[in-house]
Amino acid sequence: MLKPTAAIEYVFVSEQFRGQGIGTHLVEAAASVARQKEKPALKARTIVQDPFGGIYARMLEKAGFMPTDTASLVRFSDNPKTRQAWAEFMETRGRRICKKLEERGYRTISFAEADAELMQRFGEAVKTSFPFHLDPFLFLNNRDQRPVREFSFLTLK
Repeated sequence: MLKPTAAIEYVFVSEQFRGQGIGTHLVEAAASVARQKEKPALKARTIVQDPFGGIYARMLEKAGFMPTDTASLVRFSDNPKTRQAWAEFMETRGRRICKKLEERGYRTISFAEADAELMQRFGEAVKTSFPFHLDPFLFLNNRDQRPVREFSFLTLK
């Protein structure tokens, strides 16, 4: 049974069948089912930085999806030069972005400021929002590419 607002969590087409429009047809079929079930919206999430994220985004656009929210994942080395660049970014643009989010009813908090209870609630919430391989905690707990927690933010409603 679909939720009040239906969502496409993930689309995968085996390599030997890619490039034939199968993924687009799957997305179109999901949209058709959502319309038949009279769902007010069908949402899909794509991570453009993933190897196939751009392809998936184009597939969604072909099926008539329109972007409503965007987010970027920016990686950098943790050294004095990049820490200075981050401080400058926060002064010139970051604080303004956070203020706009607050005006829309959101609150931003860095992972460094998030207490154990908030991280636990975040972990429980993402269990139902992401397929296993896209779980944010796989990224957050990655030993090789662990984020700098004071430079990584949660946006809360």
